[in-house]
Amino acid sequence: MELRGCAVLLGGDPLTLAPAPFRLMRALIEANGAVVTRQDLAAHLENSNDAHALDMAASRLRAALPDSSLVQTVVKRRYRLRV
Repeated sequence: MELRGCAVLLGGDPLTLAPAPFRLMRALIEANGAVVTRQDLAAHLENSNDAHALDMAASRLRAALPDSSLVQTVVKRRYRLRV
């Protein structure tokens, strides 16, 4: 996976994401497979105090990916990118 402007390259194929899912994807890619807390992910969103906004952004990110299991939920509502 590679970030290119407002797109993500997955296996060489570009995937254009809306702004909020893109911000989450950037944070997950930068974590390089490590678990990222909800609080840390929320800090990347404009409505960082809105838990629903984070859940929706994560849901939209998964829906946009060719394999939704690339974004994994870890117990206690943390996320990681399957690398």
